[in-house]
Amino acid sequence: MTDINQENNIPEKKHPIIDILLIGMNLLFVILFLVIGSCNRFAADDFINYKNIRLTGFWDTFTFFYHVWNPRWTSNLFMNWMMILFNPANSLFFYYFFLLIAFVIAIYRMLKNIFTLHQLKTTRFLLINFTFIFISGIFLFTFGVDETWFWLCASTIYILPLIFTCFGISIIFSTKNNTINYLLLIPTFLIAGGGNEPFAIVIIIILSAIIITILKKKKIKIANLPIRNFIYKITGAFLMMMISFCINAFSLGAITRLGFLPDINILHITEAIGYSSLILIKNILVYKMIYIIPYVFLWSYLGAMITKIKPQYVFNFAKIIKQVLVRLFIFSLITIIISSILIRGVAPQRTLIVISFLIAIGFAIIGFVIGYMWALSNIYSYRVFYVGVITFIITFTVIIFIQFPIAERHAKFYDKRIMVLTSAKRYYQGETVSLAPLPLAGWLYHGDITKDTANNINRDFRDALGLRFNVFIDSTLTEPPLMDAPDMLIIKH
Repeated sequence: MTDINQENNIPEKKHPIIDILLIGMNLLFVILFLVIGSCNRFAADDFINYKNIRLTGFWDTFTFFYHVWNPRWTSNLFMNWMMILFNPANSLFFYYFFLLIAFVIAIYRMLKNIFTLHQLKTTRFLLINFTFIFISGIFLFTFGVDETWFWLCASTIYILPLIFTCFGISIIFSTKNNTINYLLLIPTFLIAGGGNEPFAIVIIIILSAIIITILKKKKIKIANLPIRNFIYKITGAFLMMMISFCINAFSLGAITRLGFLPDINILHITEAIGYSSLILIKNILVYKMIYIIPYVFLWSYLGAMITKIKPQYVFNFAKIIKQVLVRLFIFSLITIIISSILIRGVAPQRTLIVISFLIAIGFAIIGFVIGYMWALSNIYSYRVFYVGVITFIITFTVIIFIQFPIAERHAKFYDKRIMVLTSAKRYYQGETVSLAPLPLAGWLYHGDITKDTANNINRDFRDALGLRFNVFIDSTLTEPPLMDAPDMLIIKH
């Protein structure tokens, strides 16, 4: 891109309808996120974390998992704090409120610092609104929303590193190069690298690629302080990610976990990579494209608005789109390969959160450049924005109306189950209790106990609630017609 010598003197027009639509759309996303989050409860592995915290304490639980099974040390530390703040009977509303606030602060700082560094002037109103658009984009582009966002223990592994990566990126692009900023790089990228292994590896590759590219194109001279400072920050981020990742990779827990995986079979892994790639392509082209297109339209509006305020560059339109799509393809393939090798088969969808993150970044860039260049050529139409914002408003509204009744029903049934079991442990003297299965969870992670009382999930559930009897699911039992009839939830044996 090249500098523009003249400023665009077109006065910025006020568009109150657009502002209202932006606020309404983002408010709907917040409602969607918090409403489903308020219906979320503990599931599956959450119970073993809660049980261990109560039985052995904070630090012993952390060291146990690190040495025996789950080496993701930063996520484990955060998870342990959540187990102190919440219990199986709680709604997780405040957890998701905190998660959203942290995400908003991280993305807002990141966008603000990127625009400031490149002298792209915009308003605080637009920055705040596009912060929410970026977050909602990651959310909608997620493969497996239930297991990635609405499973407590998984969210600390897959969402927490993403948030701190955005915090770290905001520091890298900050024009302030004081000691505090350099020091802040340490915790942000240590936390980012200590959770999801495929995510950490991909970010490490991206950081190293940036360092190599800059060193090839720019000579680091004393007079060239901005480039030097940028290199220092990128290098610091790379080192912190590497250290944090190595703490995971070379732990006893990681070695123990490998013992439960099948032996490395090149043919099987190759098949898993091919299958995962086909599923990813299908998901993007069939399911995610209905979100990607309006997302691009929305970001085109921000590009157009920045052009009207003060254009700084002329972008090579075709080159940028080509570079973004090629990089998305390469890093998506790398993520699938890494995930398939680590799991030695088809990886769960939650491991692909880094692809969702990169899709949100890539198509935000594409949309921004489209709007910027169209406005520069005086051919931008606000109809493009209206299509995007109305599509997202309809999308969020439909999802709320579909998902909320499902999530609410699941939460109420879960709460009744906890209430009945808590009461039963005071008077019931039998050895076993059978439970009706939880109803459909929708975008919540289901994670119910099983038919086998000896199953680890069943035992962890039992111990987390402090029950003296075993529990199991009896699929012949049906959900009671009225939620105020808790005795119908159990049959005693």
